[in-house]
Amino acid sequence: MAFYQQVVAPGVIADEERLGKAVLTYVDQPHGGITSLGIRADEGSASLGYAIDFHEFTPEMRAHYDGLDLWICDCLRRTPHPTHAHLDAVLGWARELNVGQLLLTHLDKSMDYATLIAELPDWAEPAFDGQEIML
Repeated sequence: MAFYQQVVAPGVIADEERLGKAVLTYVDQPHGGITSLGIRADEGSASLGYAIDFHEFTPEMRAHYDGLDLWICDCLRRTPHPTHAHLDAVLGWARELNVGQLLLTHLDKSMDYATLIAELPDWAEPAFDGQEIML
C-alpha cells in the first residue's frame, strides 16, 4: 500500500485581501493552546463574519466582528468547553456586536436543530448542511 505525503509550507496572510469585489480581513482567535483564523468579508454595504474554533472573545475579535450583517459562529454545545464557544456566550457576544443575523455552526450532537429553532431569538438559528445564504 502506498501513501502519498505532501509537505505544506506555512505562508504569510496579508492583513487584507480581495476576493472579487469583497474585501477579506482576518483576526487571530484563541483555540486552546493555539490560534485559529477568523474571517470578515465586506462587499458594498454587506458584511459577513466567519468565526469557528475559538473559546474566548478578545478585544481584537470584538472590533473585527462588530456590526456584521451575518455572523457564522462556532457554538459547540450549551456548556463551556476548553477550545470552543458555547451557546450563552455566543448569544451574548452577538447581542454586544449588534449582528443582524447569527448562524450557529460546529454544533455537537447535543444541539438539537428543532429545539434550537424553538428557543433561539428570531435573529439567530442553527446552520445546516447545504444551506445557501444571500446577503
